Amino acid sequence: MKKTNINSFHLIFIICYLLFTICTIQSQWLGALIPDFRVNDDSTVRSQGSPDIGVDGNGNFIIVWQDSRNEPNNNSGRVYYQRFNFDGTRLGVNFPIGHDTSGGPKIAVLKNGRFIVVWRAQYIGNRDIYCQRFEANGVPINQPNKINDITVATYTPDIGGIGTDSLGNFVIVWTDYRNGYLYPNVYGQRYDSLGNKLGGNFRVNDVLNTSQAPRLAVNKDGSLVVAFLGYVGGSGICMQRYDRFGNTIGGNQRVDDDSTNKPKGAVDVVSDGNGYFVVAFADDRYIINLSIISYQMYDTSGNKIGVNQRADNGVSDDRGNTKVSMQSDGKFFISWSEYFGTNGVPYGRRFNKNGSPIGVNYVIPVNTNFSNSGNCRIFMQNLRVYSIWEDNRNGNWDVFGNVRSFVNPDSILVSVSHKPIKVKEFKLFSAYPNPFNPVTNIKFDLPKEDRSQKSEVKLSIFDVLGRGVAILVDEKLTPGTYEVQWNAENYSSGLYFIKLTTETGFTAVQKIVLMK
Repeated sequence: MKKTNINSFHLIFIICYLLFTICTIQSQWLGALIPDFRVNDDSTVRSQGSPDIGVDGNGNFIIVWQDSRNEPNNNSGRVYYQRFNFDGTRLGVNFPIGHDTSGGPKIAVLKNGRFIVVWRAQYIGNRDIYCQRFEANGVPINQPNKINDITVATYTPDIGGIGTDSLGNFVIVWTDYRNGYLYPNVYGQRYDSLGNKLGGNFRVNDVLNTSQAPRLAVNKDGSLVVAFLGYVGGSGICMQRYDRFGNTIGGNQRVDDDSTNKPKGAVDVVSDGNGYFVVAFADDRYIINLSIISYQMYDTSGNKIGVNQRADNGVSDDRGNTKVSMQSDGKFFISWSEYFGTNGVPYGRRFNKNGSPIGVNYVIPVNTNFSNSGNCRIFMQNLRVYSIWEDNRNGNWDVFGNVRSFVNPDSILVSVSHKPIKVKEFKLFSAYPNPFNPVTNIKFDLPKEDRSQKSEVKLSIFDVLGRGVAILVDEKLTPGTYEVQWNAENYSSGLYFIKLTTETGFTAVQKIVLMK
């Protein structure tokens, strides 16, 4: 009899899933976990690395990396890319771009799926950086364009990053050695949405020959901030803001508040698209060569919010390779590498929009049964954290990735569908199936408020002891009917409670039973 009931639940789930799939509704995937997957599809034992990732408005993503599959001595190789659907389905195969001898790629993906890749190359004896624009299906829009105005035959510029505004205009920054390898500077180049240069290369650092390792964040209106290792009252983490026309806003500013000027590094910067931004970096202020991860928040006027704060919990003695990504609502995620001897492991931690940590840091790869990984890159959107990294679980260096939920990193699947119909009152419908194993559907109505088009909504799961076990929704939502799917595969059988709350004071609680 028990077996029959379980089969019935499975049948109900399948029917509900099919109905959900064919309905004409707008869907956003908040945290569909895509377990660890290998990006490069070659069967060689050659090395792949230096990955980067971009995501379009529908959650589809593209990964670029440096690949030596055709290089017998694991030399620099060539740049490849791979497109993926939002659920992790491959779109085509690994595809090479750029020059035969190229590497260090960075990517920016527009909301419509078009993308821009930038890379460094040794071409006809010269060392330069190039960019190329692509349609969403991967078809090139133009030929590769050289970015740097001055070529240095001995030293290749190091690409810092690329960012785009809401119209497709973009900016690229890099470390430039036109004055010699011992005299690095940070340079940038602006482009319009058609790939035409807007002016020439511009220098970011105020003090000549002192700066390197830039990162940038471009806002929706085209204004931007560049963070870099520089010199303002001593060596440290610096930043420079620009308006949407490329004019500087003030001069270089010091980000770290360490008066001892001890070494800093591995800087990154991100914005919410409207000017609020966060700078994260590796910080040796306590013990040289044993870094912590620090971050500094800024308001839209470029003023510091509070002081430098520590991001990590201190798993190992040394850290680096800092990355930070943020949603438009201000929630952000910081990743870094924890170093255990010569081995590195990517870790990450979540933060709410006021900068407070959510939980503790955790290992980003789902499978940790291997010795070494690193050089992680992240992208956060719609409460999904996309991560990619260099990985040696197969004995050679590959590029691996996964997608985990921001609200519940250990969840298997959390999806939210939205039907923008008029509703008159708040309502939490009965979950179905209930009892369930392991998936149940939770539906609620959200009416329009007179004062706002959106309402802050939180949908949580609690166990019988009142402990929160999952947050399925925690954001401002537009009016309409929502349906949330919770997969409790990683939870024990028993009684659970659904709790729906809104900023206007509405609260509803419902019992559900997980039977395995």
